[in-house]
Amino acid sequence: MKKIAVCFLVASLLTYALCVAEVRAAGPFDMVCPNCHGTGTIISHNTETCPVCHGEGEVTTTNTCPVCHGSGETTVWQSCTHCGGDGEVTPSVILKSMNGYGVPVGLDWVARVEGVFHNEEDVGTYGKARSEVNTVTTTYYHTSAKTYFPPHQDITITIDTPEIKLMTDWTYTIYLYSVDDITCPDCGGIGGKSVLVTCSECNGAGTVTTTEACSNCQGTGHITTETSDTCSVCNGRGYVTNWTSVSIVAIAIIGVLIGTSALVVYRRRSQKQ
Repeated sequence: MKKIAVCFLVASLLTYALCVAEVRAAGPFDMVCPNCHGTGTIISHNTETCPVCHGEGEVTTTNTCPVCHGSGETTVWQSCTHCGGDGEVTPSVILKSMNGYGVPVGLDWVARVEGVFHNEEDVGTYGKARSEVNTVTTTYYHTSAKTYFPPHQDITITIDTPEIKLMTDWTYTIYLYSVDDITCPDCGGIGGKSVLVTCSECNGAGTVTTTEACSNCQGTGHITTETSDTCSVCNGRGYVTNWTSVSIVAIAIIGVLIGTSALVVYRRRSQKQ
């Protein structure tokens, strides 16, 4: 009987040790809280509409145009249509009339060609005329000296052709051979002018509207906030009492006590006998 009692006691102690070893966390009868998993807090996430973009995910802003600075117009350089931006033009010097005849010069005889040229510009210029005298076999070219053409005046240029002999048949013509460019009367020689045009950046509005992803919600349209509350199961301890282990240990202790009591009773009876 002693051996049975001792075995019963050892078994009870082993059962108690195994139960405690399996569930120990913060105390001999504690285990990790199944609700917060030992953290003591409950994390919750709340999603709300972004107050900045109102759920759109984009923010539209209107700013002063960086190109026209709000005026709606910009200054651009416009090339002169008269001179093409060169600042100079070829003046209009026209041939009004011409005449050709033979004339003695000293002991010689020459073919003389005259041309009347008219400068239509408001400024004077310099130029040269060229005569072209044709015989049956040869064409003779002669160029005048550089001549000044006053504005809006007629100038007669005379060119002699000494190669033509008396009694020779000849024909003639005269034309403007070269003329110096003059300052463009439209742009004053600068090649153009500054003009105001509608700003191409803002189309004349003076402001520029841009749409960008909302920086507050990163373009999602909503804000997610995280809140941390004390776990209602473990009250923030992170562990709870394992009542199963408590029950097992209690039963083991009761069993040990009952076995011990029975052993004592048995011994007393044996002694009386």
